[in-house]
Amino acid sequence: MGNNEIIDEAGQNRLTLTYEPEGKGANFASLAWAVKKKGQWENLVVITRSDFQAGAKYRRWVSEVHNFAPSKGTAIIKVAEGDAPERDPKGVHYHYSWREWDLQKNRELRFFYSCENPFAKYVPTA
Repeated sequence: MGNNEIIDEAGQNRLTLTYEPEGKGANFASLAWAVKKKGQWENLVVITRSDFQAGAKYRRWVSEVHNFAPSKGTAIIKVAEGDAPERDPKGVHYHYSWREWDLQKNRELRFFYSCENPFAKYVPTA
């Protein structure tokens, strides 16, 4: 699994979804918002795997980023979320959904909809 990166039109804000290398299980590592200062990218906000997991009942991670609105400090992200503990003998099923996320407060602002499959692309709703 690779990284997913979005740079705003002005080229001054970047949102990067990072995964650990394949050898480490390709797990979600972080979601980082960086701003360009004097030609260099500096992280403004970094949401690590443990930050994103905080407060969730079961394992969850950021699966994809659709867009990024630096003026609002938000992004539309696809969240994968388990429905049982990792070691549940009956197994864990992961559900995917698109949500608007407050990057600075690391919290969901709006739930858009559940995905029919893990590869579903974001389709704006009316």
